[in-house]
Amino acid sequence: SSILEDRAGNLWLATSGGLVKYDGRDFVVQQGWVDGAVLSMTEDRRGQLWFGAERGVSRYNGTQLHKISAVNGDTLSFVRTIWEDRDGNLWFGTEEGVYKYPLETIRHFTAADGLAGEVVKFALEDRDGNLWFGTEKGLSKYAGEQFQHLPLPGDGAGDRVLSMWQDRSCNTWVGTTAGLYRNFEPVEAVNTAVRAIVEEEAGPLWFASAEGVAYYDGTAFHRFLIEDATQVALDKDGHLWVGTWNAGLYRC
Repeated sequence: SSILEDRAGNLWLATSGGLVKYDGRDFVVQQGWVDGAVLSMTEDRRGQLWFGAERGVSRYNGTQLHKISAVNGDTLSFVRTIWEDRDGNLWFGTEEGVYKYPLETIRHFTAADGLAGEVVKFALEDRDGNLWFGTEKGLSKYAGEQFQHLPLPGDGAGDRVLSMWQDRSCNTWVGTTAGLYRNFEPVEAVNTAVRAIVEEEAGPLWFASAEGVAYYDGTAFHRFLIEDATQVALDKDGHLWVGTWNAGLYRC
């Protein structure tokens, strides 16, 4: 469900068989690194790797592994997204809201704080420093003081939000269980679950969906029949990696 390339060029894969590291030659399962299935990954500004799992979060600094099972007495579970903001804070999206994780002042946000829903699928920071969270009840924006719920128009108002991207032209793309939105307007050409979005440095946008992989060249969508794609990621060499639900891993 997640693919990450670290600064050393290693590829990390969240698979049904566990956490896998690919060094360009061998795929190696990292036994005992996480508790339960791996659900999310990120690399912070110091080069530390963070892995969100069914039970807790694991941090690897290159030599030592540290597991975090609870924060402020709350058990961390089903950590589906991890995002580092521009100030160095980490945000953990769980099935019980969002945790802001600077070690000094941990905060827990839930629907009582204005979050649209408490099952958080992704987090993203835009160019203006606003944080966005996709939940099972829609999209929330956090500008530092309070959450703002932003319903998608029409039939998308109650859709679960799965993915989001702000492209180099500042267009905002939102993937839901039912389709795709550009600048909060439905994209008629896409009417299936959009699970992940990534943009090439000087090229198209790529989308992983229930119907495969598509790219948008600025004028039209083009599709590849890769079964039930769950993730898309680009490595430093420009290769596109596609994770799927049950059909393995593709490199394009």
